[in-house]
Amino acid sequence: MTPLARSLSRAYLTAAFLAPVLLAAPVTRAAAQSTLPSETPAKFKPATSSFDYVRREVMIPMRDGVKLH
Repeated sequence: MTPLARSLSRAYLTAAFLAPVLLAAPVTRAAAQSTLPSETPAKFKPATSSFDYVRREVMIPMRDGVKLH
């Protein structure tokens, strides 16, 4: 058997074994998603009480009269 024929036969065998696995993965993932309940609450409010800063927007006057944001 030539090296080219050997590498082609390995490629075909690998494809033959991987094709069913790769084709079945989206089906099982979609089936699992449809049966599991959603973990996101109906009304989602992000928690901001643990932030370490207070956001302020201040206009700072410069010497030439321009105010910087």
